[in-house]
Amino acid sequence: MPSAADQQALWSRIISGSGWALGGKAFLAVKGILANILLARLLTPSEFGAFFLAQGIVALGSSVGMLGLNRSIVRLIAESEAVGRPWRAARAVRQSFLLAAAGALVTLLVFIAFREWLVLRLFKSPLLYGAIWLVGGWVVFNSLQQFIAESFRGFHDIRMATFISGVLSGSLLLAGLGIMMSLGRGGLGAVLWLMLVSAAITVALGMLLLRDRLSQLKRSPTVDDSAADAISMGEILRLSFPMLVANVTFFVFGYADIWVAGAFRPEADVAVYGAASRLVTLIGMPLVVVNMVVPPLIAELHGQGRTGELQSMLRQMATLSGLPALLVLLLFAAAAGPLLNFVFGEFYLAGTGVLVLLSLGAISNVWAGSCGIALMMTGYERQHMVLTMTVSAATVAMMVAGVQLRGIDGLAAGASLGLILQNVGMLLLVRKHLGIWTHVTVRGIQPATILAALRNQRSRSSSNVEL
Repeated sequence: MPSAADQQALWSRIISGSGWALGGKAFLAVKGILANILLARLLTPSEFGAFFLAQGIVALGSSVGMLGLNRSIVRLIAESEAVGRPWRAARAVRQSFLLAAAGALVTLLVFIAFREWLVLRLFKSPLLYGAIWLVGGWVVFNSLQQFIAESFRGFHDIRMATFISGVLSGSLLLAGLGIMMSLGRGGLGAVLWLMLVSAAITVALGMLLLRDRLSQLKRSPTVDDSAADAISMGEILRLSFPMLVANVTFFVFGYADIWVAGAFRPEADVAVYGAASRLVTLIGMPLVVVNMVVPPLIAELHGQGRTGELQSMLRQMATLSGLPALLVLLLFAAAAGPLLNFVFGEFYLAGTGVLVLLSLGAISNVWAGSCGIALMMTGYERQHMVLTMTVSAATVAMMVAGVQLRGIDGLAAGASLGLILQNVGMLLLVRKHLGIWTHVTVRGIQPATILAALRNQRSRSSSNVEL
């Protein structure tokens, strides 16, 4: 049984990281809403639909281009630092970055080779085809941006991870869209240029900051250069492959519905569906914040055999994120139509059913907690891979059947049901292999410990300000 001091130390780390993660995600949530409001007014419904299709292409391209390294690098860094070998983490980052850059470039070449089939035959979108090189460049820079951010997360530098993963590029995007709005100029090509430039600037700055961080990791003179420190690119790829598959299957739950909509419905329907789905992301925002903080802690606690403490942390975090998510769900259920009308305009009222249906899947994801992250950070990435591949195939089938039977409402029903099945399966896998639960709980919350850790964190912050 962990001591009160151990519990407070753990929660101090969680609170410290969560503060930056929460601030960053709060900014990104506001940015997302404002950006979509501006886009809905700068672009025609057809252009807005094409933009959502471009986001889907970037999501899949980045998932493939990162080769699963965005997940494995967090684990490699956390494990290396947990055993007192930070220089091994630096080596892993450098080798993984080269692999990520190569993966992004190969993905770009494949994407360009199949661009006609993908954009013109599958999506039937001449608008998007005219800006295809911009989308390809966005894929490359987005891949590198996310890898750099996850490297900082592995070092438990949540502040820098938050800044690189979206705050900087989001700020640049909002500024650019504001200028377009004030000038009365827009268009799909201009928006895609803005996305590309924002990501490129973020990558350039992130590389400089990461290089500086790695230069601080020096080998201890008291430790021999043993084989235990060596890590080859082959070993990194073997660890990353199951996570690559997981990344691609995560795409099914994040963007495959947009692809299905693009393949079976006109671009105006894609715009309606995409607008509703962007509001649904507000439900999952609390869990996103949690998942920005807990991966290195999961790897550390599991590596030290502190299973009971790991379960307590994950269930409490699930509960703390589940309560605000429930409030957002109730708001959407009560006022879906007025919200869509207010945010995007009257044209998007057709997405009312989509918003409600997708919200049901989103709340199941939050209430299940960080079950998928727990599997990937504790050595069960292959089991995670098999489950996600199976459920993803079933989900795509349900979405295709749904969109053909009931249009975008049927598509939303299939996507939501698939997400529910995924979370139930993850919960059972975590229970089987780790012997713990990760879902919300009505018991076990330790407010005294959390408040004590919060007071300690505030005291340290005040001391730093005085100094």
